[in-house]
Amino acid sequence: VGDGVTASEVMQEMQVECPKVADELPMAHDILVESGDAGEVLQAFEAALARGERPDARKYTLVISTLARGGELEKAEELASKAGALLGAAAYEELVAAHAQRGELEKAEVWRIRMEAAGLPPGGLAYWTLMSAFAAVGELPRARALFETFQKGMILEILAEGGVRLAELHYAALLKVVVGAKRKQRKLAKDLFIQMVRDNKIEPTMLSFQPMIDLLGTKDSTELCAELDLDAAALHARLAEDPV
Repeated sequence: VGDGVTASEVMQEMQVECPKVADELPMAHDILVESGDAGEVLQAFEAALARGERPDARKYTLVISTLARGGELEKAEELASKAGALLGAAAYEELVAAHAQRGELEKAEVWRIRMEAAGLPPGGLAYWTLMSAFAAVGELPRARALFETFQKGMILEILAEGGVRLAELHYAALLKVVVGAKRKQRKLAKDLFIQMVRDNKIEPTMLSFQPMIDLLGTKDSTELCAELDLDAAALHARLAEDPV
């Protein structure tokens, strides 16, 4: 907190000096979560449980997310298993992302599947971290399968609410993942671009067209535009004026 005093020490002193006030602070570890110190967060959480406090979904999510981000992944998973139905979407996403960043893709997939089984909507963090991780090791079909799930959930919902540019941004991000992957797949990139334009009626800007140029080159990307009745000259002109 300052002057070499930790947040947990402050809370312990409050318990001794002002027990009535401390008792009125539901799950005092919330204060510690802000510090981002995984060890202190866990210590405060366990102390709160020992006092008989019962964490709700929000508090489980806060602590598990902090532990996962702080490198205490095994402890985060143990606590997540105890939380059961109280586990929130943000906690699932942090667990998926933490495993993916470690390169533990199968473990990340387990938590993503559990998240879906719990009826929680797909979120960007879990899906994009996993998609990028699969692409980085050449697992582009699995990256695409994840995107299809994401597309059927969040992207279609975004489009239904009129968020065309945000939907295009998701497609552009995946196209960049494909272009940057170890095993670049021209067909996969073309299929995604065609799905975006033809199926979802999203008119491309340079956000999504630039990755196609990078992968296919000017000639082939222009032919793709012709196939989709797009004005390739106008897109190329915009790129010259405002490169992405």
